[in-house]
Amino acid sequence: MRNFVYLRAYQSRLGKHGEGALKPIYRLIGGLVALSVVVFLFGNQAVGYVQAGYPKDMIKREALARCAAADPHFLRFSQKDRTECYMTAHLPHAIASSER
Repeated sequence: MRNFVYLRAYQSRLGKHGEGALKPIYRLIGGLVALSVVVFLFGNQAVGYVQAGYPKDMIKREALARCAAADPHFLRFSQKDRTECYMTAHLPHAIASSER
């Protein structure tokens, strides 16, 4: 019985993750470092995709919202889907062709 008490005390010192597990703070730091590297390498592309998927032009934005509501497989970050959406929304040619 006495060995069981010592074993329980040792297990409680290790924590619920065990001896080889990373502490949550190290996981957080590792995740932030990985995210920083991705943003540094691909930041401009990511901003471009978001701006294309959510354009400032309210006519385009409304057309994309309607296409997303009508088609569950619509991807607003796909240039092909956006172009098809603009064509089916019967936007003026100047607006539809200004796709970035």
